[in-house]
Amino acid sequence: MYSPNPEQLAALASAKAHWGKRWKKELSECWLIVRYPHQLSDISNLLQQVRNQGGPAFLKTFRFPRAKKVWVEAAPLSRGGEIRVLEKAPERSPIEKLDQSINRLLKESREGKTLAEKIVLEREIKALRQQKRELILAAI
Repeated sequence: MYSPNPEQLAALASAKAHWGKRWKKELSECWLIVRYPHQLSDISNLLQQVRNQGGPAFLKTFRFPRAKKVWVEAAPLSRGGEIRVLEKAPERSPIEKLDQSINRLLKESREGKTLAEKIVLEREIKALRQQKRELILAAI
């Protein structure tokens, strides 16, 4: 299966930025008539290479490659501002975990729930917010 090179990927990304949601349809039409808008004239040769190498049906299954996730940790400037690249995602603090739970419950309460279910969720949210306040006060 054909895989575009980095320059061709950049050209496809420019086409996507130019046309928005309908970029694949618009690019397919340009491929048929071998004509591109003035804004894409600088990269038209790369877009045509993609069509010639991948074929006209290439866009139907094309997805941009996912970027690798990178986690970094930055020390405060008062301690030198050192930046380190981490091997894995940093462990979340208890406060961040509570925030995540609260946000999940808030989202659930907005989705079509009965009044009784919403009341139960509101009580859970209130209890989690109290736990969060206690953790913050304990850290001070």
